[in-house]
Amino acid sequence: MSEFAKHPEKSASEPAEAVLQQWQLIQKMSQELQHLTRQKAWDQITSLQNQRELALENFFRKDIPAELAGQIAADVKVMLTADEMIRDEVQAHQASLMKESVHLRKLQQRSDSYQAMSKLKRF
Repeated sequence: MSEFAKHPEKSASEPAEAVLQQWQLIQKMSQELQHLTRQKAWDQITSLQNQRELALENFFRKDIPAELAGQIAADVKVMLTADEMIRDEVQAHQASLMKESVHLRKLQQRSDSYQAMSKLKRF
């Protein structure tokens, strides 16, 4: 008698367990993204976000066991809400960087103007 015939529940649950483990890894990445956002670790966010995106693409290429579909759908909703928060924080950071960049350019222009005036006064 085959192993499957002896323990059909074991073989049937292994694929679901593997899918669940993959999903838990994706959830862990999502939680880490939230943590990195709170820590304002912008460089690390981009890298992890790319890794998670690839993991999500690979995950959803496969069939999802029916017994996991409801929980995964609920988790996706939570993930999307968290992603909105992350996106808002990243956009706020980008806006802050742009504002700082404009400020620094203005300071550089002022400095250049002062130096040019200084040279004119010498003559």
